Amino acid sequence: MEEEKIIRRHYLFTGRVQGVGFRARAQWVATRLGITGWVMNKADGRVEMVAQGTPMALANMIPQMRYSDWIFIESVEEWPEEVKPGETGFRIHSGWF
Repeated sequence: MEEEKIIRRHYLFTGRVQGVGFRARAQWVATRLGITGWVMNKADGRVEMVAQGTPMALANMIPQMRYSDWIFIESVEEWPEEVKPGETGFRIHSGWF
């Protein structure tokens, strides 16, 4: 069986995404889908995330993050990143960068 391709994407989320459990939800969904990377709040009210996994896992991640009464994703900017071989886990960075 052929190994599935791994891709990496960088995201910026706007909307009601801080103070509503967004980063914890992102980590929970990523872990369930086998996605690695990180998520953090930005000082301007947006949330930044880098996620690495199969194209199908990444395609399912954002829709699953929307299933919350508190989170409201108004818009998502997305662009490709270089894959980081050997990356493990999905981290929440605390604080604003």
